[in-house]
Amino acid sequence: MTRIVDIAEQPLFLERYLVHPELRNQIQLLKEKASPIAARCKDRCIWMINSAARGGGVAEMMPSIITFLRALGFSAKWAVIETENQDFFALTKRIHNLTHGVTQVSRDFSENDYRLFEEVNRQNAMQIEQAIKPQDILILHDPQVLPLGNLLSQALGIKFLWRCHIGTNRKNTSTEAVWDFLQPFFENCVGAIFTAREYAPEYLQDRITIIHPAIDPLTDKNRHLSFTEIVEILCAGGLVPAPHPVAIADFSHRARQISTDGRLQDCEDNGLFYRPTVLQISRWDRLKGWNHLLEGFARMKRELQRSGANTAENRFPLLARLILAGPDPAYILDDIEGAAAFEEIRQMFVSLDPDIQSDVTVYLLPMASHSENALIVNALQRIASVVVQNSIEEAFGLTVEEALWKGRPVLVSTAFGLRLQIDDGVNGVFVDATDAKQISKRLLELLATPQHRSALGEMAKYLTVDNALIFNKISKYIDVLSLLVNT
Repeated sequence: MTRIVDIAEQPLFLERYLVHPELRNQIQLLKEKASPIAARCKDRCIWMINSAARGGGVAEMMPSIITFLRALGFSAKWAVIETENQDFFALTKRIHNLTHGVTQVSRDFSENDYRLFEEVNRQNAMQIEQAIKPQDILILHDPQVLPLGNLLSQALGIKFLWRCHIGTNRKNTSTEAVWDFLQPFFENCVGAIFTAREYAPEYLQDRITIIHPAIDPLTDKNRHLSFTEIVEILCAGGLVPAPHPVAIADFSHRARQISTDGRLQDCEDNGLFYRPTVLQISRWDRLKGWNHLLEGFARMKRELQRSGANTAENRFPLLARLILAGPDPAYILDDIEGAAAFEEIRQMFVSLDPDIQSDVTVYLLPMASHSENALIVNALQRIASVVVQNSIEEAFGLTVEEALWKGRPVLVSTAFGLRLQIDDGVNGVFVDATDAKQISKRLLELLATPQHRSALGEMAKYLTVDNALIFNKISKYIDVLSLLVNT
């Protein structure tokens, strides 16, 4: 049931960062801070536990967190709970939606829900209990694994923290219902980590630490790519037909796209290297605002066509292509809501007028290899003229930080988590996620003004170095560990 995820040791891991001048000082400060805390933790293992080894921001961040902690002298392991009980996944998806304040799902929790939630975790606790020592430190990530805390605390006397990566600043009957349901599982919790204080219920306010998600600048998704590497990756990943042999072999799994009649097919030549691109990459989720973005882009194109103004200023937006990219449905068979959201996007794409449809591409990215998927995302972000995150609700949104690190101009909704990252007009531009007219206007303004795009991108990269990289996040985790070992 519970699986310990193997993360290979990386000799000279921190030295990789020291060769980058803009990162060197942060690494040196981190090493100095970690040294005395790691010494006090020498007989303890830090366990990070969540519900998935791939897919989603938590699974993506975990290898970097574990590797950093190990390189700084801590013992750290990553484990994931597993179950084949589909009712559990349906329940935790409902918990997820309610935590975001969604009102279109049931707010009523039954005794059976409580028993199911605890029983799946109990089955996993019985297995992982054999590997954990009482003096170890347990950090549980998101609601799916929350019951593990009380179960392992009762069995071993272990201290546990809970890290919540989701939430909304809005309070309504949905959020009240879900936090009431979760409250009994915090009985033995010594502290909770949230992205924003506004996301936490009142009964946890005295136990909160705020840590923003962050990106590792040297992973496959974020490391620098030369233009030659971008070409090779997009050819190897199947997004661009290769007119000549490229230096790297085809990826083990290749991207697909939606055809004009809605079929899933191999990718065509969509002019990725020649045309301006507006890009959104996310999971297929109604909360990501896909349909409103598509409506806004189509509106911009129709207005440009009606104006007939084929000026130098309009040439860039006239040629622009909208790229919507998410996981290939073949890899999300257990995500019923994700599959339904994808189907809505497919139907909307098929219904577009042909002249608009020709300027839109929906890519389906393979998920079998984390590295290959990350490299494709990295390459797409680096060639994008504008990166969009049009979320209706967003607890944070790592795709925005990824784009900012790459110096891309971003257009984002005013979802609370995105407002934590963007200063409107400085390192990005805000838009109402559900207002197609405003989306159209903001896209046109960005696409028609290269100086504005360039200024936004430069400031984005500058601010990211100090505020959004993993070093600050690891530093705050060390602060939390310091408090735990001193109590």
